[in-house]
Amino acid sequence: MEFGRQHPHVGAAPIGARRGATMLTASVWLLIAAGALAVGVLGDLPQPVTVAITGLFAAVALVPVAMDAHDRAVLREQADDLLRAGARVHPDSALLTWREAELTSGRNRKTLARSFSRIALELEGRVVPGPVPLSRAAREHVAEIRALSERLGDLERPVTAQGMALVEDLITDGFGSPLYVPARAEALGTTLEGCLAALDDPNALTCEGRVR
Repeated sequence: MEFGRQHPHVGAAPIGARRGATMLTASVWLLIAAGALAVGVLGDLPQPVTVAITGLFAAVALVPVAMDAHDRAVLREQADDLLRAGARVHPDSALLTWREAELTSGRNRKTLARSFSRIALELEGRVVPGPVPLSRAAREHVAEIRALSERLGDLERPVTAQGMALVEDLITDGFGSPLYVPARAEALGTTLEGCLAALDDPNALTCEGRVR
């Protein structure tokens, strides 16, 4: 399943360019806030007045940043839903090409590799447990978790966006991931195998977003 021009609901403007415009707007308001602070200090205005005016302009600067962060979170979820549904990244899809770049970036891969490495150490009792309790049954799958960490960290081998979306689901879904939910612990081995398969082959994901 390809995703391209036939899906016009995705904005035509590149997502990165939109973020750049947002940061430019925020920077302008921060400069205004800095100017207000300087005027207040040099003009010997009462401190409460200076703080209030500066704080107002700084707050205005944060509004577009917060809105951009929210919009990007929504776009990520939309893109991941499409990837789970079997969509393939098409050059004409600003949404999926942007999300693919995020998911498969070296930085993201290294971060996830470290996270899974730490999970393996935690399951072995070698580090202090994290804030989210792991399923006890996950101890039986330390070898697979280490294999996934090593696969993510091997930047010489490319990965698919579908596989990375599946990996992120596994580690971030505190309410549904078999890593954390005891009732789903039996599915962990299959899920780990599926993650590894999908990292190499996007066709490992069915149209329901599950691994064959």
